[in-house]
Amino acid sequence: MERRRLMRRDSQYYGQVHVGTPSVSYNVIIDTGSSDFLLATSPCEAGCEPVTPIYHPSLSSSSVASSQDFQVTYGTGAARGVLVADTVSFGGFTLEEQTFAACYNLSGILQDDISGLLGLGWQPLATSHALPFVQALWEKGSLEHPVFGFAFARWNGNSTALDHPMPGGLLTIGDVDHHLFEGELNWLPSSQSYWQVELQSMSVMGTVLDISAEQVTIDTTKVLISFTFGNITYPMNTRDFNNGATTSSGPGNERCIGAVFVLSDMHGKGRWIFGDAFLKNVYSAFRFDPPP
Repeated sequence: MERRRLMRRDSQYYGQVHVGTPSVSYNVIIDTGSSDFLLATSPCEAGCEPVTPIYHPSLSSSSVASSQDFQVTYGTGAARGVLVADTVSFGGFTLEEQTFAACYNLSGILQDDISGLLGLGWQPLATSHALPFVQALWEKGSLEHPVFGFAFARWNGNSTALDHPMPGGLLTIGDVDHHLFEGELNWLPSSQSYWQVELQSMSVMGTVLDISAEQVTIDTTKVLISFTFGNITYPMNTRDFNNGATTSSGPGNERCIGAVFVLSDMHGKGRWIFGDAFLKNVYSAFRFDPPP
């Protein structure tokens, strides 16, 4: 089992990967909602900042080029580039000839000194068709267990956390860290693309809501909100739920932005995405094989 300390800037959690020969360090967003590994490369046409460290394949003796184009679209951005293979190390583990996307366009993804994104979803979700890093470690036999887990830090109410990197928590690879939670983990069946589980119910102030409704309005800042998965109910801290007043708020029109909302897919069906606002309230673990 290896532990990797995460950092946090605003709403993004990131860690450090080492790529190439000689090895160069890059900060990358850790994302369980995607499965590709992306790094900014030269020349970077869009999405990079002057302080963004850039991956240069020509400077790595272990880099293997390809002519295969890469393009992916996310909810908040898009990336274009080409696929390459190189030596990649993260969290104390190393993979040789790991395929990833060297991107010359990363619109809406990067900020400051963050150079890319490390997706930890399932392989069927990967546009590159490459095995995601942790899944590749398991297939290689480098892990004791096919699992990784997160314990996220909470910095709500600390204004400096919006402007400077802050400790973001811990990522554990190859096992779960029993020092970071009490009791037993509640393992839930997941699809093998997104880490997608069944939400049984949602309650506010003890009242169970009809989560099939198209609209649910919550108009108080002192909300006790909880979610039930696998017959266990998990409360959500009010500091994580309330994202502050909207810009249109004013006398007689006080409204706040909630951290819970529904996104509609191309078929008009609503789907829920539980990000760090909820995950800061629990220890979360992800397995590529069912638990024993």
